[in-house]
Amino acid sequence: MVCDFDGTLVRVNSFPLWVLSIAKGFLLEFRPFLSVKVVFLLVVRKLGLVSHFDFKKNLVNLSRFLNNDYVSSSLSRHVNDRVLDFLNSCEGTRVISSAAPLVYLEHTVDLIGVHVSHVIGSTFVGDDFFENYSENKVESLKQVCQDPKDVVVITDHYEDLPLMKIASKVYLVSPSEKTLRVVESAGIQYDILC
Repeated sequence: MVCDFDGTLVRVNSFPLWVLSIAKGFLLEFRPFLSVKVVFLLVVRKLGLVSHFDFKKNLVNLSRFLNNDYVSSSLSRHVNDRVLDFLNSCEGTRVISSAAPLVYLEHTVDLIGVHVSHVIGSTFVGDDFFENYSENKVESLKQVCQDPKDVVVITDHYEDLPLMKIASKVYLVSPSEKTLRVVESAGIQYDILC
């Protein structure tokens, strides 16, 4: 069982909440220079001067100076209880696989009470930043599952199409019209979980 995080296990996109929590956390920990650095990165991202990948990479790098628990407690209020209950009731290996940064993803998953074998998120691998997104989710799954073709996927978004293509079963959570069109045009059978 492989479950997406943003928009699936939690009803929101956790990344913007995390960005705000980093800036706020640095202020609460009396590190205003680092808080200003977060705001600067946000401004240059909004102006299109830095890619989303580089923005995320820089924030993950900065966040090593911070207690990342600030965002986890706020995310616990956005849990999709139906997905949580379904995921916890399933037998076998359960994996949370998300593009969300691992620095807060692991703690958040623990805090909301998900019983999983593995949590895979975007993180540094040595000096390189690995973004667990699209095709990379398939590659990271291969590292933790013996047979990644015998998996059930729960997601809300067409960006997980590479995972859906190798899955034996797909559940969509509150899919958008575009997600439904993309999944159907790819010939993927699915059920709506909620």
